[in-house]
Amino acid sequence: MNMITTFTGKHLNPMEPDKEAIDILDIAHALSLICRGNGQVKTFFSVGQHCIHCALEAQARGYSDRVILACLLHDASECYMSDVPSPFKMFLKDYQETEEKLLNIIYEKFLGETLSGEEAAHVNEVDKDMLYYDLKELLGEVLDRDEPQMKTDFSYQVLPFEAVEQRYLELFYQYSQRKNNPWEEIDLNDYENHMRLDSVAQLQALDKMMKSQFDTYSAKTVMVLGVAGGNGLRHIDKNTFQKVYGVDINQNYLSECEKRYPKLKEVLRIVCVDLTKDVTKLPGAELLIADLLIEYIGYSCFQEVVRQVKPRIVSCIIQINTDMSFVSDSPYIHVFDRLEEVHCQIEEKTLQTTMREIGYQMEQSEEYMLPNGKKLVRLDFSCSNQ
Repeated sequence: MNMITTFTGKHLNPMEPDKEAIDILDIAHALSLICRGNGQVKTFFSVGQHCIHCALEAQARGYSDRVILACLLHDASECYMSDVPSPFKMFLKDYQETEEKLLNIIYEKFLGETLSGEEAAHVNEVDKDMLYYDLKELLGEVLDRDEPQMKTDFSYQVLPFEAVEQRYLELFYQYSQRKNNPWEEIDLNDYENHMRLDSVAQLQALDKMMKSQFDTYSAKTVMVLGVAGGNGLRHIDKNTFQKVYGVDINQNYLSECEKRYPKLKEVLRIVCVDLTKDVTKLPGAELLIADLLIEYIGYSCFQEVVRQVKPRIVSCIIQINTDMSFVSDSPYIHVFDRLEEVHCQIEEKTLQTTMREIGYQMEQSEEYMLPNGKKLVRLDFSCSNQ
């Protein structure tokens, strides 16, 4: 058998790679689990974290989005061919040729074409400079060269595998060539018809859970991230809330939301924004609600949202999957095919850690089982500084 089976269940022959079988989800997952330096280091440090450091350094040096993305992907072939130490690799001519061929196919898939000479030089420069500090911190070995001047502060703290995987994907989607977020292309009727199916029942569950989110805490202003068509807004009491901010990336969703709730005209304000690109458009609010939203912007982006809004209370709902698919089977399933480009599984413990880092402590949690075996988990946080 000349195929390897990947994390997402695809099959790929590294010697004759099929571009369609190369998946960024497989790359991010595998690199988060592969140790730098063939494991000959003081403590675990993943290839994925090294690639993240390189991408952020390229960003700080003012290099192009293509170079930043190439720095993130420069070790991507290792997720299919493993990490062979350089002193050994130099004697493996066939391996080097196969690795170069595979990496170029990866670049072609995600960058549109292979790197120019100048771009390759920038990537190599960043990689070599980062290697200097990798060896110094992870092995206590100092290369015989001038110490590189870095533009970024980076840490060798061991991070959870899933946090590295998530951050890798966040950077990929931030700098990838694709212009439109998949949520800008999904028809609201298809989305809601899928969500309200008896076999899915998420629209109904979220409506019920959102009522509790509105009722649990005393607040005069509330912001709902990923408001879509306004599911759950029927529970808004105009005598309680002075302002209700509905935030979404899809302008068509927001327009429909306004049409559906004319009685909220005095308090409802819509905000169309891609949260992965600009959070400065967000006003402040006392209560921030993020239901099935963090999965599509990531932990660090959500931190930026919270810092911008400065809520007293943050109430989130995340989905726990019982199988590999995060979208339930239905006649509408192919409407959501592109969502895997921006979706990452959110873990309860990692989200709690993420919120503690910005001064929010856990208040309560609630679980809601769905008919398809999936589970919705509500997690509420309060600002420890207020």
